[in-house]
Amino acid sequence: MSKMNEAVAEKIGPLEKGEKILGSFECRIDARRGFLVCTNKGIKFIQGGGKYDKVFQKLFETPYDKLDVGEEANTYLVLTIEGHSYRKRLEPISGPIRVLETIIEPYVEIHGMPSPHITDMRVNS
Repeated sequence: MSKMNEAVAEKIGPLEKGEKILGSFECRIDARRGFLVCTNKGIKFIQGGGKYDKVFQKLFETPYDKLDVGEEANTYLVLTIEGHSYRKRLEPISGPIRVLETIIEPYVEIHGMPSPHITDMRVNS
């Protein structure tokens, strides 16, 4: 897990009654660098960080009951959030994806993603 800086902690906002932070994970979601903050109620993604991006903003948050998590090649997580029009691809920066999976597994099932089907579109002459 990554050490959460003050700017990230500020953008999380107030936690619900009984909610506690389990950890934060530095990652990219759809090429946006930031921190995935895991609580006992759900996840919150705070964009920002790195060498040049010092501005932080909360891009999304969702409770675990509205989240579907798939694992792709033991390297990425694919997040499907109820009500969002597309899946989000999470790529770890600060450590192996297994560290994050260990934290969220008690709250949400993580399943394998089907391999993409590739069709040879060449025309044989």
